[in-house]
Amino acid sequence: MCCDASDRNELFLVRPCFIVEVTSPSTASIDRREKRASYMTLESLREYAIVDQDRMRVELYRRDSGGWRGYMLDQAEDVVESSCLGLRLDLRQIYEGVELPPPGVAEPEPPEYTAAE
Repeated sequence: MCCDASDRNELFLVRPCFIVEVTSPSTASIDRREKRASYMTLESLREYAIVDQDRMRVELYRRDSGGWRGYMLDQAEDVVESSCLGLRLDLRQIYEGVELPPPGVAEPEPPEYTAAE
């Protein structure tokens, strides 16, 4: 998502302010390591969210004057707020209509994910 009206590339944004990745078991490691490291080098990027498809959980990263800060959101009332987009959604809204597996049935956590918590 971009706040720069002049960023009009047809296939991708050159100056995004907020990126959202939805993970699957096959992409989770890449999303949390390679993509996150690459995205965080983008000067325009202010917020980055990794949304888990198998459980109600969002990793939200925000850039402030001190660098990048990470937040783990996993309660239905937790709020994903994007200052660059003026967006505010709680996890209940984000996961509305999504059938999540019962607790304990989702894919196991990848090692790098449990290390990040």
